[in-house]
Amino acid sequence: MTKPQKRAYTLKIEYDALDQDDACPTFDLRIILKPVNDSISSNLHCPSKPLPPTSLDIVKDDVELSETFSFGHDFIEKVTEQGGPLEYDIAINWPNSEPTAQYYLDIESKSDVLTG
Repeated sequence: MTKPQKRAYTLKIEYDALDQDDACPTFDLRIILKPVNDSISSNLHCPSKPLPPTSLDIVKDDVELSETFSFGHDFIEKVTEQGGPLEYDIAINWPNSEPTAQYYLDIESKSDVLTG
């Protein structure tokens, strides 16, 4: 069992931009603190949700992928047992792209606070 650190923890919240005309800007904040193993065992059982793809082949100019994926219990446990950070690479293969053309690439994600 890991002992608590002696120094205080610090929560730093940074804003990219605020509405300067709003006299009282507000935001929702939820903080959950629990041991990692408890979080893995109680919150990450997602048998019907797949891992994200490890590669995407873009074969036409207009592509949209919108699905729900999950880093489930087995994946998280495997990574944490190896002692490394949680990393997941997705290769984007774009063989037919025009080298001189400009493209709009938008990648967005949202995640549960306990698993993200």
